Amino acid sequence: MTAVLPADLAAARIARFARRFGEPHRRLAWFAALPLILTPELVNYLRVHFLSDCGGAPWISEADLLLSDLCRPIGYEQFALDQDVRAVLIAELAAAPDGAARMREAARLLLRYCRHLGRGGAGLSPAELQAEQWSAMAYLEKHRGTAAREITAALGQAWTAAAPGAGVGGCPAAELARLVRLTEALRENLAAHPQLLDYAAEVARLLRDPAALAQRLTLVGPAGAMRRVEGVLVPDLSGAGTPAPPDSTESPAVVEEPPTAPTPFRDPIAGSTEPGPAMVWLPGGIFRMGSPEGVGRDNERPAHPVRLSHYAIGRYPVTVGEFGRFVESSGYRTEAETGEGAYVWDKTEWVKRKDASWRNPYFKQADDHPVVCISWKDAKAYCEWLGEATGQRYGLPTEAQWELACRAGSEGLYCFGDDAGQLGDYAWYGGRAGDGTRPVGGKRANAWGLHDLHGNCWEWCADWYAGYDEPNPGGSAVSAGSAVRVGSAARTGDPELNAAAGPHSGPYAVTATDTAQQRVGSATRTSDPEVNATPGPHSGPYAVTDTAQPPPSENPSGPATGSYRVMRGGAWISPADLCRAAYRFRFAPSNRLDFLGFRLSRTGPLSSYPFTLGAAPPAPIIEPPAPRRFAPYEVFRDHLNSADPVGAAAAGDAPAMVYLPGGVFQMGDAQGDTDEQPVHPVELPAFALGRTPVTWGEYRRFCEASDTHWPEWLETGSEYHLETGKNDFYANRGISREALDLPVVGVSWEDASAYCAWLSAQTGERYALPTEAQWEYACRAGTATRWCCGDDPACLSDYAWFSDNADSRLHPVGGRRANNWGLYDMHGNCWEWCADWYAKDYYQQLATALAASATAQRSGQQRPSTWRRIAGALGIGRRDTALSVSTAQPLASRAPSGPDAGSFRVMRGGAWRDAAGDCRAACRVRGAPSGRNSGLGFRLSRTV
Repeated sequence: MTAVLPADLAAARIARFARRFGEPHRRLAWFAALPLILTPELVNYLRVHFLSDCGGAPWISEADLLLSDLCRPIGYEQFALDQDVRAVLIAELAAAPDGAARMREAARLLLRYCRHLGRGGAGLSPAELQAEQWSAMAYLEKHRGTAAREITAALGQAWTAAAPGAGVGGCPAAELARLVRLTEALRENLAAHPQLLDYAAEVARLLRDPAALAQRLTLVGPAGAMRRVEGVLVPDLSGAGTPAPPDSTESPAVVEEPPTAPTPFRDPIAGSTEPGPAMVWLPGGIFRMGSPEGVGRDNERPAHPVRLSHYAIGRYPVTVGEFGRFVESSGYRTEAETGEGAYVWDKTEWVKRKDASWRNPYFKQADDHPVVCISWKDAKAYCEWLGEATGQRYGLPTEAQWELACRAGSEGLYCFGDDAGQLGDYAWYGGRAGDGTRPVGGKRANAWGLHDLHGNCWEWCADWYAGYDEPNPGGSAVSAGSAVRVGSAARTGDPELNAAAGPHSGPYAVTATDTAQQRVGSATRTSDPEVNATPGPHSGPYAVTDTAQPPPSENPSGPATGSYRVMRGGAWISPADLCRAAYRFRFAPSNRLDFLGFRLSRTGPLSSYPFTLGAAPPAPIIEPPAPRRFAPYEVFRDHLNSADPVGAAAAGDAPAMVYLPGGVFQMGDAQGDTDEQPVHPVELPAFALGRTPVTWGEYRRFCEASDTHWPEWLETGSEYHLETGKNDFYANRGISREALDLPVVGVSWEDASAYCAWLSAQTGERYALPTEAQWEYACRAGTATRWCCGDDPACLSDYAWFSDNADSRLHPVGGRRANNWGLYDMHGNCWEWCADWYAKDYYQQLATALAASATAQRSGQQRPSTWRRIAGALGIGRRDTALSVSTAQPLASRAPSGPDAGSFRVMRGGAWRDAAGDCRAACRVRGAPSGRNSGLGFRLSRTV
C-alpha cells in the first residue's frame, strides 16, 4: 500500500475547505499562511488588503477560516495553521500568477503590522511579535540575512543565559525549543543560510538528549568554545570550535544593526546602580523642517527638507533630580550661582534675583520637575559629564533633531495636528501649570513616546541662531525662493523596516522627479504598493512631489559662529503659538531664566535593543513601551494578564472602553434642580469611559477571584440572596446568576471602588469611578440639551430603559441606541456611582472660584508688555519679539472632582424605574457609600 504523505492529507483538507466555502476563502487562507500566529484583527487586515481586487471575500470568511479544521486555537484570540497545511498553502500562493510578488507584498505589510502591534500593546508577547517579524523578513530576499543573524543571535543568547554547570534545569529549554521550531517553520525560506539550519539542528539534538545537554552546558560561558554562525559569535555546541581569546572583548550573539522604530532605553552609569536619563532611539530619515508660506513666523521659513542620521533624544527634559546628581558628583556650580543669579517671574514682571538658580527658581520644584535657570554652558557641562559617566556621546540636540523629534511624523502645528484646543492634553503652557513648571511626563506623549516637547520649559539647542534664508545655516543653503509645499515628499528607499517610525523616518525622501508616478490632479499616484498601505499623514494612494525643491540638508547643525543660541518648545508661561513644533527663538548663551532648561541628544552605537537580543556590556536598560495612543472615540479593551492575589486565573479582556478627547462643556441645567445650578464651564483632559455600565459577567470574575464584594443578591446572609434569602425583589427584576449581560446592581460605592482597584492591578492601567464632570461630559456627547437626543422626552425611549418602557426590570446593556460618542445606557437602566463626594452648593463654589480667577486674570493682563521688556533686557531684536501672549482665554474649572469630604457620594443617570426627568444629563442625586439597591450600578473611567 502506498503511504499517504502528510502533504497529501493537508492538500485534501484545503480542497475540502475550498469546496465548502469557495475559492475566495482559499485565497484568504493563502495569505493567512504567511504569519505564524493569526488573530481576528490580522485576518481582517489581510482580507481587506489582498482580496479586494479578485472578487473579494465576505467578512464572514475570517471566522470561517479561523474556526475551520485548518486552524487550531493556541491562546486567547490566537490561532495557528497546522504546519503541513501552511506549507501547502504557501506553495499554492507561490505557484499562482504573480504569487511571488504578492508574497513579498504581504511580507512587507506584515512587517508594518508587527510594528503596529508593538506600538499598540497587542495581545502577542514580545517573543511572538519577534517571531512574526522574522517570518515576514524571511520572505524578503534582502532581509533574510538579517533574520538569519538575529535568530542565530537569539539561539546564542539563550545558551549564554544559562549559568555554567546549571544543568538541564537551568537551561532555557523552552526558549531554545521555540527557536528551533521557528527555524524549522522557516526552513524553506532560509535555505540559503545552512549555517543557521545546522546550528538549530544541533540544538534540537541536544534537547532530545538530556545527558548530552547537561554536559554541553558545563562548557558554556565566556571561556567556553565559541564559533561564528552567520557572522555571529555563539557558543560552540559540537566541540569542534576553539575557545575565545582570554582578552577578547567581543561579545557573543551581537547583531550590529540599529532598531527601525522609536526604542526607549537608558544607558548605565559607571559605578552606579541607577541608570542614566530615559532616552528614545529614533531612526533617521527626511522631514520637512519649518513652516510653509502663510504659517508661522518669518524665521521659520522657507520650509525645507532635512535628512538626519539616526540618533537618540531625551524622553523628557533633564530633571532637577538628574541635574542634582551631576552637581553632587562633579561639584559643578552653575552660571547663576557664580554670577548674578537668574531672571524670575514675580507675577507682574521679570526681575533678576541674585539668589535665583536651579536650586531656587522662586517656585516649588521636586526632583521630577524639569531643571530651569540653566545657561547653555551649564547644559553643555552636564552633557560632557554624562558622556564620561556612560562612555557614550551625549550633547544638546540640534534644532533639526529637536523638531523631528517634536513632530513625530506630524506636519501640523503641533505633534498631534493643528488644533490648539488639544494642546492642553500634551503641554503645560499659557499659565495653566500655575506659577511654575510641573513634573515631566504629566501630559500625553507624542507618537514616538516623547513628553513635554510642547511647553513646561524652553529647551536649549546646540545650534547658533540664524534665519533659514541666511547663507549656510548648517549644511546645504536654503534658498528663500524655493517653494517646499506641505507633504512635498515621494516614497524612495527601503521602507519595510522603517515604516513604523513615522512618515518622516526613512520611507519618505524628497526627490525632484519620479518617473514611476502618474499625475492625478494636484497629486501623483505612486506605483509602490507600500505607499498605499502605510498609515500616517502621507498614507493613501497619493504622495505629492515638487520639482522645484532643493536637495535635503544633511544633518544640519547651524552656522559656525553667532551671538545667540537656539531655543525650542515653549514653557509653562508661553501662549500656544510659542509652543508650535516649528517655532524658533534665540537667547544669549549666558541667559538664565526660570523657564529655560534643556533636553539630551545622543549619537553613537546602541548596543542593545529589543529585536536583536544583543548584549554588549554595558547594556542599556530597555524601558516599557510608551503608553498606547488612541483615536478619538476609539473602542478598546485592556487584557487581564495576571492572576489575582489568591491565584485564580483572570483570563480575558477588561470591559470595553471608549476614548474621549478632552474638551470644554457647560455643566449643569439652568431649568433643573437648585443643585444643578449655576451652569458653569468645565474643562477636562482626555480620558476613557466604559462603553456600558459594568455587567454582572464582568463583575463576577472579580467576586470569584477575591470571594469578596458580592452584590447584595448573592451576599451570604442577605435577605435578598437569590437562593437563600426571603425577599425575591432582585429576582423579580430579571436578575439571576446566568444573566451575565445585565448591569451589575446591588453594589455599594465601596464595592465598585474595590472592583476598580482589582481591575487596575490586573491590567496595569488606572481604573476608577468617573468624576461627575466626566460622567456628564460623556453623557452629553457634545450636546447642550436635557438628554443626549434633545429636549423632548419623547426621544428618550430610543436611548434609555426607564419607567415608560422598562416593564419594571433591568435590561441587557447596549439594548438601546448609543449617544453620539458610542456610549450606551447613559440614560436609564441603572444609576451609576461617581467618584465625587456630594455637596448641594458645589456648583456655586466652582462658579465663585471662576469669577475670582477671571478678575485676577483681567487685572494681570500686562504680560505682553512685560515680555517685550524682558526681550529688550536680554538684547533680543525687534524681529524676534514675538513672545506675545494672546488675549485671555475663557476660564473654566479644570477637571473638578468634587468636595474634599462629605457624607454622600454622587449618583448619575437614572434607572429602569425612574421618570424621564430623573434621567436627564444634568440630574444629580446622592447616596451613602454603603448603600445598595436594585437600580444602582456603576461605570468605569480609565486614565489615558
